[in-house]
Amino acid sequence: MLLGVYHKTHLQNHDHRYAPGKDLPVYDLHFGRIGIAICANRRWPESMRTIRLKGAKVCLMPTYGMWHDENEAWMKTRGYENQMFVCFTHPKVGLITGPNGKVEAKLQSNRPDVLVHTIDLDEAKDDNHLQNRRPDLYGIIADPSHESAQHSFNPSEVPGGTT
Repeated sequence: MLLGVYHKTHLQNHDHRYAPGKDLPVYDLHFGRIGIAICANRRWPESMRTIRLKGAKVCLMPTYGMWHDENEAWMKTRGYENQMFVCFTHPKVGLITGPNGKVEAKLQSNRPDVLVHTIDLDEAKDDNHLQNRRPDLYGIIADPSHESAQHSFNPSEVPGGTT
């Protein structure tokens, strides 16, 4: 049974042959609500905050790119600042960080393997960082005319592009 479709939202120059996703959906599964962030989407903290504010207590993050030490620090930070679990997977490493910003489980290997770990979603609370936010101060973050906003592009104009 298909619950929904997620398309990568933050496309870098090498991704411009694809059309970017237009939403950051969350999905209700039998154990709780989850969100997804594919690969480089993890670099934009706004993505993770958005799915958390939509009620996701877990972010599933399939990736292929970077998996270095700095990446682990990002995942710990994303878990902590959003009080949620982050389940990062890469061909070389599986990593689960918790709402406290600590590594819950990690498996690093040069051969195919599976990381299995039990988490308690009750640890992902809606207090502290989420409860004390000041959205009235953050308007510039969502300003599509700001110079930092991604410029539009047409995937069909890129060789091999799809829409």
